[in-house]
Amino acid sequence: VLSGLAIVWSNDYGLVSFIALFILVFIYMLFGYKSIRKLLLSMVIMCVGSVITAFCLVMMISRGHPLIWFSSNFFSAQFQSWYYERPQWHTLYYYQIDYSLPIICCFILMVIYFYFSVRKISLERIQSFGVIVFVLMSYFGACQAYKLFSLDDPDYSVFLNLSVLILAVYELIRLILYFLKLRDIKFSEKTIHVMTVASISFVLLSITTYTIVSIIKLKKDDNSSKRYYPQLGGYLDKCADDFDKSLEIASGKRVFSAYASALEVATDQYQPTGYDYIIHVLTDEDREQYLKVFNKGDFDLVSTINKDYTIYGTWVRNANWFFYREVFSQYHWVGSNSYADYWEPGCDPDAIYTGKIVVVTQRLSDSEVAVVVFSIDEEISGIADVYVDYSSGVKDGASSFLLHNIIVGVFDENIPENSMAEWTLRQSSKEYIPICISDGVGYVLLDSYPEKATKIEVNEASCDRIFVDDFLPK
Repeated sequence: VLSGLAIVWSNDYGLVSFIALFILVFIYMLFGYKSIRKLLLSMVIMCVGSVITAFCLVMMISRGHPLIWFSSNFFSAQFQSWYYERPQWHTLYYYQIDYSLPIICCFILMVIYFYFSVRKISLERIQSFGVIVFVLMSYFGACQAYKLFSLDDPDYSVFLNLSVLILAVYELIRLILYFLKLRDIKFSEKTIHVMTVASISFVLLSITTYTIVSIIKLKKDDNSSKRYYPQLGGYLDKCADDFDKSLEIASGKRVFSAYASALEVATDQYQPTGYDYIIHVLTDEDREQYLKVFNKGDFDLVSTINKDYTIYGTWVRNANWFFYREVFSQYHWVGSNSYADYWEPGCDPDAIYTGKIVVVTQRLSDSEVAVVVFSIDEEISGIADVYVDYSSGVKDGASSFLLHNIIVGVFDENIPENSMAEWTLRQSSKEYIPICISDGVGYVLLDSYPEKATKIEVNEASCDRIFVDDFLPK
């Protein structure tokens, strides 16, 4: 049951926790069982029980849609190895695992506690040290998994703080018990139960008190400069004017937001695809379904992130061009606030340039190809919708030893410096990408990574339309 719960409790750490628990149980049983047959039978029972428990929990969590839950949490995760951030931020070789100081300390502590747990194997020792070994092993595995399958710079903070807190509380309890044993102080079973209940009650009372004090303090805060929104059940300060504008634009309309947020809450709507954030739409099947809902929805208003709101604004557009090209071709821009652009149905014919457009490719190195777009109209500026058929792989004579990941990076020099000019593509694909056009010309660089070991081929590149700047958000 516990191992099944470990799978479900977190989409980031759940699977890693289960693997850590499975390894530890196997090792401890290896010390305890003399019969290999009994050992294997016990592990099979554990696996079957874990799967049943996880399935039942997911059935409740997903309200009867377990396959969707597992697909979103585990299958889609493989796309993180190329989708997010800049190409240079991804781990490409297995030997590039994390050697940072927190990880080294974690590994050393894990080995020490594991040694104490098996030095004189017993149930008491496993209970005393095995829990900490499990926590440290889960933390170690989660960070390495992030490093290999997501980004090169994993976020340690949450799990590290949790691990340190558990370790500190555990050692404090051990110290108290040791002191009591040293003084030969003994408690009756009833006293222990009373102390346990009192301790839990103290923790709950502390949390409740802190919550009540926070609420009282919040109500006493000066809200004269803030605006209260009953739909949200709270106040807004910095974004109040922007939110008012969005409410005015969205009044009485069916909304489709690439980033669903307060607007949906205030207008009592849900993101119709089930994805609050477009950055979670990763697999080809998910994207196809996302577009299917969008194209058939006949929405009155579309909301996309303002490219100037954050450095990632342009990256969101480029990395999710599969959606933005549909918005640009079916809707027209009607206004913006500081964080969002708004679009209504109907595209102005002049918003899309369909004149003579030429696309050429030029090889700069084995791992780098330039894709250049020319318009016969030299005054055209905008975003070209370019189809590319490309593939990359290990080049002849290069070593693929311990090679973990091959990705393709895109760099557009026409993107302003205050925005992220790079995004990533999978190893090989046939898809559309945006290329910024200025005075009739634009280009991007397609780079395969790791550069020294790979070669990229662009089999086809073409373009039949450019979304004109004058009709795009300013």
